[in-house]
Amino acid sequence: IIDQAAPLDPLRVIHIARQICGSLGEAHGQGVIHRDLKPSNVLLTEHGEQQDFAKVLDFGLVKLLAEDAEEMTKSGLFLGSPNYMSPEQIRSNRIDQRADLYSLGVILYMALTGKSPFKRNSSVNVLLAQLEDDPPPFSDFIEAGSIPNSLEWLVHILLAKKPDDRFADVFELNRALKAV
Repeated sequence: IIDQAAPLDPLRVIHIARQICGSLGEAHGQGVIHRDLKPSNVLLTEHGEQQDFAKVLDFGLVKLLAEDAEEMTKSGLFLGSPNYMSPEQIRSNRIDQRADLYSLGVILYMALTGKSPFKRNSSVNVLLAQLEDDPPPFSDFIEAGSIPNSLEWLVHILLAKKPDDRFADVFELNRALKAV
């Protein structure tokens, strides 16, 4: 949908994001971090009369990491999708649920602007941008004022380089989305 229809209506994006928060909240409550959240891992379908019913898919990377995380780190194995990886994941630092929030921030940025916040000519340059660059303001890609300032602020909080500068968890994020 992002490839075909973005930029999406802000209310639609909020509706989808709140459902993703619900799925992630269930996983995080079980001590599970997705680690590879990206648009292709979010299925939008109809559920009864509800449009854009979101299901988060592909928790396979979680299982891999849980089985042998220390050995993979020692071997230098790099897991995840560069366009959606949090800075702490790129650095192979300890990650928590806020890494998934960062990935969700990239998805929301793309849904609202139609552009990747860290589009570069190679995966290595994308990873460097994830580590060092701030995402461009929405107005670089869409008409100024077409997205509420509060929603742009929320997305930029999700894309903070330091996990402590992001929302603490999906429940805090969901409350902010509801307020927007």
